[in-house]
Amino acid sequence: MAEDRWWNRWQQARRCLVVVITGASTLLPANLVAVAQAAPAAASEGGGCQAVHAGPQLAGSGSRESYFQLTLRPGERQREAVLVANPEAHPCAVTLEAAYGQTAVNSGDTYSVAAENCVETSCWLDGLPTTVTVPAGGRLAVNFDVAVPAGTSSGQHLAGVIARPADAPLAPSASGRDGQVAVAVAARVAIGVAVTVPGPLRPQLEIPSVTLDLNGGTPQLRVRVRNSGNTWEHPAGGARVQVESTTRSFGVRSSTILAGDVAELPLPIEGVQGGRWHTKVLLNYGHDQTAVWEGELNYPTPTQPSAAGGWSSDIARVVTSLPAWVLVSLATLACVVIVLLALLIVMFRRRRAEPRQGQQRPGRRTDPTSGAEPYGRSRVGSAR
Repeated sequence: MAEDRWWNRWQQARRCLVVVITGASTLLPANLVAVAQAAPAAASEGGGCQAVHAGPQLAGSGSRESYFQLTLRPGERQREAVLVANPEAHPCAVTLEAAYGQTAVNSGDTYSVAAENCVETSCWLDGLPTTVTVPAGGRLAVNFDVAVPAGTSSGQHLAGVIARPADAPLAPSASGRDGQVAVAVAARVAIGVAVTVPGPLRPQLEIPSVTLDLNGGTPQLRVRVRNSGNTWEHPAGGARVQVESTTRSFGVRSSTILAGDVAELPLPIEGVQGGRWHTKVLLNYGHDQTAVWEGELNYPTPTQPSAAGGWSSDIARVVTSLPAWVLVSLATLACVVIVLLALLIVMFRRRRAEPRQGQQRPGRRTDPTSGAEPYGRSRVGSAR
């Protein structure tokens, strides 16, 4: 029977399609997860202590600050403590080191540990470095002293305590494949020690230079900012570009710039007409204070987006960055799906072409109950 044959073929093709798609969708995530988890699995072997929970012990103050805020005079000393917690089910060794605060390249504070001895404000912390063993699921307070050297000038200063696992992270057991990189990561917690030495506070920011960076897709102003005062500043402002009779404005906001440090703020400048235009950069800080830079800069002619650009080119870059085996698997799956869909279409068309069971061929149709003439035809009598 034609209809039964078609139905059986349809069921077989549908089962094949489900099996192929299910198998391929199961295979791809499994491989991807295997690659993504290869490094963590290798790094976690052996049950080492690679997690550190630490913060300032602020007994009785009720404060929830994540760093120490102290006010000390030159020559004054104060005892503080870092609270270290161990989330593991076995004892863990933790090392605490003295660090000095620095301003990151694009602003913001970072903490560095000197390879030998101490440097700058890290010398203010006595009792570090030290290594302690924290009991399983327990906590331990580690004491240290903050001592401000005699003759220290007034202002805001930054030191820090770095807490890290005493054991080095285990090296991955196998190297990455297909461009994948296997890494082992150990946690490192930085706790700031902010010290204010009483005396006059002098906020002072300067903009020594502004340059135009054309290396990226969008031109950027590189605004070099120097903090020549004795306070920490978070300047905000922007640039004004005078293009003929029109002024274009661009905003920028900075993170912390420590006293005595320098940062370079990136400020994207998009859509400015090509030419040499007067540029003015203003940064507000302190109490109604402003740092200003003015000069002439040569702006390039904005590039027009190509027809092949936009989101389609971004997708193409993502696809071409996938490993080769993923691309081959996706191409194979797509070919299988296309072939099965074509097979289903052919079977469907063949089924429509075959006459159904019990269906009469075209011709005269009679009413099966009355034996009358075909439906819809009237019989006109004629004399014979």
